[in-house]
Amino acid sequence: MKIFEKLQHIFNKCAHNAPSVTHGEHAFRDSCLRLPASGLAYTLRLGGKQGTILQLYPWRSLLKTNADYFSWVLINPQRFFFEAGGFLRIDPESRVVIGRHEEDQTLALQLSTRVAKRHLILEHRKDHLLIRDLDTDTGSLLYVQPEPEQVERLGVWRLSCLQEIRRLFGGPLRPLDARTALERLRHAHAIQRAIWAPGSPDAAPAIIHLPVETQPILVGDLHEHLDNLLTVLTTGGGLRALEERRAVLVLLGDAVHPDGGSDLTEMSGSLLMMDLIFALMIRFPGRVVYIRGNHDGCDEEISKRGISQGRAWRHTMIKTRGEEYLQAMLNFYQDLPSIVVHPRVVACHAAPFTVPVNRKTLGNLRAHPELLRQLTWNRIHQPNRPGGYRKADVKRFLTALTGSDRPALVVGHTPLDDRHTFWLNIDGISNHHILYGGHARRMGWITLMDERLLAQEYPVEPLSQELDTC
Repeated sequence: MKIFEKLQHIFNKCAHNAPSVTHGEHAFRDSCLRLPASGLAYTLRLGGKQGTILQLYPWRSLLKTNADYFSWVLINPQRFFFEAGGFLRIDPESRVVIGRHEEDQTLALQLSTRVAKRHLILEHRKDHLLIRDLDTDTGSLLYVQPEPEQVERLGVWRLSCLQEIRRLFGGPLRPLDARTALERLRHAHAIQRAIWAPGSPDAAPAIIHLPVETQPILVGDLHEHLDNLLTVLTTGGGLRALEERRAVLVLLGDAVHPDGGSDLTEMSGSLLMMDLIFALMIRFPGRVVYIRGNHDGCDEEISKRGISQGRAWRHTMIKTRGEEYLQAMLNFYQDLPSIVVHPRVVACHAAPFTVPVNRKTLGNLRAHPELLRQLTWNRIHQPNRPGGYRKADVKRFLTALTGSDRPALVVGHTPLDDRHTFWLNIDGISNHHILYGGHARRMGWITLMDERLLAQEYPVEPLSQELDTC
């Protein structure tokens, strides 16, 4: 019998007689407990006194219109509220095994070596959560947390993050008037130049280096999906990490221009997206980095399904905010970096170079438009794309930038299907990942925890609506 089938058989056998837990402390080993969806939170200790403490919260949508949606969220409280990540969702009708059998789960929940490889099973049924200890050496310990402040902790936390975003934006998320928008754009651009090109009248550097102690939060092509960016900023401690200068939000370009829908020339969402990004740049100077993508411009060739979105973007900026705003945006685009380098990860919008480059070329990258174009337009090699980059190009690119091919390479630009938000170790290339941030229903991002990359995903809600009332 396969391991999963065996676990399922054992789990079903004990679930029938599992006691319902509503108060107190419960030590259990090789047995089940039933946690009702009755507004209680729980603390779990796995691996004995020196083991890992986790917290299990009931989770409902922040929106009253979606109040029936119910899931559970398992977090490590020592990391979740301080860094951009560290959680596991248990959605309706799902079953997960908790333990050190998966590297990403161990990393996200910071599971100690005292936790078994397969320690618990959690199964979300309609009106309760079944939890079983899998005959581990130390067993498991569960404490009921009935206090309202504990039960509502995640919701209160997320609302507080939304309130902070509203404050830094200056009110509800709505497109700014032309004068305010121009002032904000110029202010953000001036901050970027002061940090990355201090005292230089020339263009800002095309390559930006981040200190090893910073936590990069990598976000793929958003394409106007404002709620996706809000999801990243309100799930975990990303905002706090930005505030405390421990993290850098790295946007992989193409935050503008709709990627779907019936009208690919409607650009009001692009205006609002950039208004928010500029507000973040002003609030967190040097901790929000925007990499230039192929849609970050107004050229005729920037198109989708045969429609010139570059022309539409230019027309929208002139019509709503004037020629001066358009020129300021073009100046901003001109100074955007093309590569972000961290000792553990390198990021660009689309692709590495497919030709060798030396340090002199890298130091004067803006003088090589053919290389800049590869960074923003090329894609991974496919049968119908013979000019795409390959494994050797990735290794050569990383070595040229860092002196080693061990860091990861993260790019956007090329969603490989319509079901996922990230694709890891693509095409057999270890530590090469693709991110896409424009999915309508879920949002994925990649961050660094304990010097290892962690990919995470969370359902998207219309949080921009909640900002009107929070």
